[in-house]
Amino acid sequence: MISLKRIWAFPLLYFFVYLYHLVVTKYQGDDIIFSKVSNDMTITQWLYTRYMEWSSRIFSDAMVYFILGERVWLWRIINPLLLIFLAIAIVRIWKRNFSFLEVLVALMLIGFFAQNVLSSGIFWITGSINYLWPIAFGMLAMIPYADKVFRDESESLNNNFLFSLFLIIGFLASIGNEQVSLCISCFAILSHFALYWRHQKQNKKLIIMTICMVIGTSLMLLAPGNKERWIQEVAYWFPEFEDLSLKDHLYLGTVWAFEKVFYDMKYLVMLLSVITLIPYFQSKQFRNNRILKVFAIFFMLIVLVNISEIGKELLYNFKAIKSFDFSANLLAIFTGNASFVSAVFPYAFWTAFSLMLGYLTIKNSQYKLFILISLLAFTATLMVMFFSPTIYGSGNRVLTVGSTILVLLITGKILENNLIQSWFYVFLLACFPIINLSQMLYKWLQNGFNPFL
Repeated sequence: MISLKRIWAFPLLYFFVYLYHLVVTKYQGDDIIFSKVSNDMTITQWLYTRYMEWSSRIFSDAMVYFILGERVWLWRIINPLLLIFLAIAIVRIWKRNFSFLEVLVALMLIGFFAQNVLSSGIFWITGSINYLWPIAFGMLAMIPYADKVFRDESESLNNNFLFSLFLIIGFLASIGNEQVSLCISCFAILSHFALYWRHQKQNKKLIIMTICMVIGTSLMLLAPGNKERWIQEVAYWFPEFEDLSLKDHLYLGTVWAFEKVFYDMKYLVMLLSVITLIPYFQSKQFRNNRILKVFAIFFMLIVLVNISEIGKELLYNFKAIKSFDFSANLLAIFTGNASFVSAVFPYAFWTAFSLMLGYLTIKNSQYKLFILISLLAFTATLMVMFFSPTIYGSGNRVLTVGSTILVLLITGKILENNLIQSWFYVFLLACFPIINLSQMLYKWLQNGFNPFL
């Protein structure tokens, strides 16, 4: 439930977010192509053709058909609304009663997304319909599950109107985007396992919601168009893709994932690190933790490298490993092959960093299992791309789901440790998002809107 103290601030926030959308226009490619579809097909023909020959994203395809023709004005109204609802859902998952300030913080955290993720997954018309909209609906649909599992409450389902709303948006999310669909279905199923493990009574309405979302996920995974799309995308993006072994998929995918997480998503990773460290240094009980001390050294090293630029090539050069046969050169680590050691170093460093960050994030939280599952879900959203021929062609919009999961975790740590105590901290936190969004806006105003920054 929202605090009514600053309810007036939400329309004002919406107004500013809406103004930011005015610079967005149809972009060459998908926007233009989809805008002409309604001239040649009925929506039924369009959805049938897409489902059978290309896309399983029934909800997203329906929306681009309806909006991109002559209703971009409607997109500019809906998109900022869903962006704010996403922030509300992120906070609402963690607590029943929330304030405008907490929602504002969650919205600002989205501003920590990389510019190429924001531009292609949040503000590009086609991209937002395929990513932001299903993500927002999926997060909202998770609220009843959070209420039941975290707080043993079912009030959000007792109202038939709210239940119908959650049911509809959950199903639409499950047929809107593959990454979202898999995440929400898995979270829903795991929620029932959690209730069973605690010997709590299952909620019949939650079971109905879960069944509907699993049906939606099945519709996506079993769509005939998936096979047709696969053939065309392999031929266009990665002709050798079907010849790769499982080992090759994992090898190429790992190189891709490390670069995406620790370079493209580094601001979210850094922020999660800071938010994780603060409570430890505030508590005498945890201050002497050895892993904490090692992690703090790693983190300070990363900060120094990014500020000074010294050693950046060594820390972020994930592609150097491609110059070596990893299996053949593995023993070279012990024989002093400096080139191979420097190529392996960023993987060893960031793996150790990630394990420590995950451990510390989980250790001082009362939601240990949920955070662990969220981190695994974040990893899974990346690993899905290991087996997609568009791993190098889809762009950074595929990081939108994973970035949102990180924002969910960061928000939870902030709320759990009561780190928002005054507007001063909010202003401090707002510095980076304001700079990030201003830089992106400046690029658009200078060169025209471009989702692929």
